[in-house]
Amino acid sequence: MSESHWSFPFTRSFSDRWLVTRKGMNWFLACVIAAALTTPIAFGILRPSAIVEPWGFLIGLLAVPGAVCTLFLWFGMWAFWTRLDNSSRRARNISFFVLFFGVWFGAILYFFYSYRPQVNRITRRVEAS
Repeated sequence: MSESHWSFPFTRSFSDRWLVTRKGMNWFLACVIAAALTTPIAFGILRPSAIVEPWGFLIGLLAVPGAVCTLFLWFGMWAFWTRLDNSSRRARNISFFVLFFGVWFGAILYFFYSYRPQVNRITRRVEAS
């Protein structure tokens, strides 16, 4: 591995280059949507078993990729935070607590308030040059 900085072991599968691409950002946006849609199932607000078949089965089936997307989003936001986040020290400290204690809610907030604006700046700079 050519990276000279420390990162969490589970975030090493994300390359720095991919994290700051529009493609990466779009994947994470899809994961944000999936995580938001499966949140009611995770908290038991929406119980697929209580819904008339076949809709209950289909909703339950969507929870599986939603859970995978939630983990992908959370790990991806940690990868960006540990290696590429250029925010101020205070913003990074706040982001740490949001990601750590907020889990996927924190990852969704971090995506919109830190990751996405920084990646947009980076991609605009690259496209302009």
